[in-house]
Parts: sequence; structure tokens; C-alpha cells
Amino acid sequence: MNTRVMMGHALAVIAASAVGTVLATDRYVSSSGAWTMPDAGDQPACYTVLADALAAAGEGDTVWLQDGFVADTGVATLSKYDNKNVRAYLEDKNLTLRSESGFVDEAAGKGATIRGRYHDAAAGVTNGADAVSGVFGALAGQRVVGLIIENCATPSSGSSVGGTDGGGICSRSDMVVENCVIRNCACARNGGGVFANSEQPRYVNCVITNNYAGQYGGGGYGACYYDSTIGWNGSVNSGGGLFDCAKDLVHVVSNCLVTCNRVLTEEDEGSAYLGGGIAYARSPRSLIIDSRIVGNVSRRNGGGVYASGAGYAVDCVISNCYAARGGAYNGGSGGLVNTIVESCGSTSPGAGLYKGSLWNCLFRNIGATGTGVYDGNAYNCTFQTSAGGSSSTAIAKCWNTVFELDSFWKNVY
Repeated sequence: MNTRVMMGHALAVIAASAVGTVLATDRYVSSSGAWTMPDAGDQPACYTVLADALAAAGEGDTVWLQDGFVADTGVATLSKYDNKNVRAYLEDKNLTLRSESGFVDEAAGKGATIRGRYHDAAAGVTNGADAVSGVFGALAGQRVVGLIIENCATPSSGSSVGGTDGGGICSRSDMVVENCVIRNCACARNGGGVFANSEQPRYVNCVITNNYAGQYGGGGYGACYYDSTIGWNGSVNSGGGLFDCAKDLVHVVSNCLVTCNRVLTEEDEGSAYLGGGIAYARSPRSLIIDSRIVGNVSRRNGGGVYASGAGYAVDCVISNCYAARGGAYNGGSGGLVNTIVESCGSTSPGAGLYKGSLWNCLFRNIGATGTGVYDGNAYNCTFQTSAGGSSSTAIAKCWNTVFELDSFWKNVY
């Protein structure tokens, strides 16, 4: 290296230090301890245990996991979070944790895996002292990209927020998670797949599937979701797929598929057990945009969506959902806009909508029991073949609305 280049490099380092900037470092992890770079230059040092690479990483670093790598050893035990064991502890560092390719394609061998541990897998016990969760982050700016996060769990009891929450990912920051699969995870309390308390991490192009929560949010608790699939998750209390977290945040689900999620409690009484697909029970503002909500079930309220405040679903399709009240939607001051509701059912009033309003919506093939809309308003809507019709069917107000089944029309007031 010539003298001029060496001096330029030295001056750059001095200038960065003068303004308090830390130069970021790429750190590499592979099962073999070797990493082949695309060029023929120097090959980087490489870790074999993810926890070691994360412990060594500094502010702004990127930790790369070789495609096909499985992180199933190494644990950080968080004493302030009910002694929660975590496979990937990002701490208070502005880190990026990613796979080599940056996306998951298991058939092509793309993506890396963070694999946790159930408390006693042989006995089928997920949560407990020996359980290992997936990722824990606590700083805005952290990113997780192109990973499979699977078979993770939390302790079975504790009092700290985050200790028994978030089996797959627990975020106490506005982190960004992209191109990831979060599956087969469980928590004792909230967020079987992913958890956020009072922040708004963003999940982009992710698959969140087959996760379980002992209380709220089988797939996810809090956060915003874009271009993602949330399916086959379950919770004991509310939000089989997703549950909101804070009263002062706007929760967004955009261009997502929310399917086959379920509130698992079979009790008929009580005001809980809300939202088989999505439960917005705490936030006064929530928005579901351009999404499909299909085949979700709640024993009590809101098979597809439950929204206690001004929760809206816009340009959506809600189909084949079921609840005791509000098969498709059970709401408050919000409602459905430019949305198709079809083949939903309930055992009591409001198979399509129980409270709330409809704007420019199409209802069709709504179940015979508890038909149609109860205690709601309809503006510029069309109702087709909503079978049945009884005193349980009631629309408080309707303007420019078309009814194509006589028995439905007769019970509007």
C-alpha cells in the first residue's frame, strides 16, 4: 500500500473518532469455521457459535450467518427477564443479524436457522426453566433478515415484561424483521411467535406460523405487519393470530394473509376470547389494509377481526370465519370499507358484522344462524343470499344499500 493511501486511511479513522463514530465490522458465523468470500482476497475470521459472535459485536456491526447454518448451541440467560434463555441476544447494540442470502428458500438451501429449545421436548412440555427462546432485541435500528426462527419457548412463569413473552422474537425496540420464518414457538404469556410491548417493530415479508401463546397473540403481540402470512397460530385468551399491545400506537396489517388462526378457549361466557384472526382490544386506532382474513375462529367475539375502538379493515376479503358474535367482524366505532365478507357464520346476532359500520361493502353467503349485520350501519352496500333472517338481524341505518334476499330485507329497521 503506498504512503498516500495509508495516510488517507489514517486520517479517515482519526476523523471518525473525533465525531464519536465507530466503524462497523462484519462478523461471520458458519458451522465449519470458514467463510469463502466471492473474491480471492483475504478470508475473514469466522465463528462457529452465534452467541460468541454477538458478544464480540459492536455498535453498527453486521453478523452474517452462512446459508444452511443452524444456531442450536450457546445461550444468554437474562436475569432481569425471569432468567429467560435466549439463543440470539442482541443487547443494546445497533446490530444487523442476517443470513448470507438475506431470504429463506429451504428447498434451495437459502437462509440460516436459529433453533431454540422446549423445556422438555420428549414430554411435550414447551415452557419452563430449561426452555430457550429465539431473538431478544432492545434497541431501535436493529435488523433481523433472512432467518428461520423455530422451536423456541419461554419460561413458564415470571413477572417481568418480556420474560415469559415472545417465544420466537421478543423486541423492546422498533426493530425491523424481514424475510423471516417464525414457526413452532410458544410462550407462557403473550406473543407465541413475536412480542413487542410499547414499541412498533415491523415485520416485512415474513411467515409466522404454528405458534402458541398462553394468553394473548398466538402469532404476534404488538408490532406492524407488511406483506406477511400469519397462519395456524393459537392463543388461550384473545388474538389467535395477532393481538395489539398499547393504547397510544397505531397498529397496521397491510397486504397480509391471516388464516386458520384460533382462540383456543372453549368457554362461552365472559367478554374475553376475542378475535380469532386479529384482536385490536387495547388500541383505539388500528388499520388492516388490502389483506385476506380467512378461516379464523373465536368461541366468543370476532371470528375474523375484533376491534374495540376505531379499527378499520379497508380493501380486504374476510371469508369462512366464525364466532359466537360477529363471525367476520366485531367492532366499535370503526368498521369495514370496500371489503368483501363471505361465507362467515355465528351462533347469535351478526354473522357478518356485530356492531360497527360498513362502507361500500359486499356481503354474500352469510350463514343462516345469526344472519347478517347486528347493531351496525350500512352505506352503499350490497347483501346477496344472506340466508335465514330473524329478529337477530338488524341494521340501525342504511343508505343506498341493495338487499337481494327478501327475508333479510324484512328484518332491517
